[in-house]
Amino acid sequence: MAHGTAYAAAVNSNLKPSQGLLTRFMAMQDTTGDGQIVSIRITQQLL
Repeated sequence: MAHGTAYAAAVNSNLKPSQGLLTRFMAMQDTTGDGQIVSIRITQQLL
């Protein structure tokens, strides 16, 4: 059975509306315990 969980991340930038910004985030979970999130990685890339 597949298991999916949704996470949210808030990102703010000072870019003008005509510019592009690709934002990705990855939540890393504790695999030895109860699966709590131990860190979040946020990456941003100008397009």
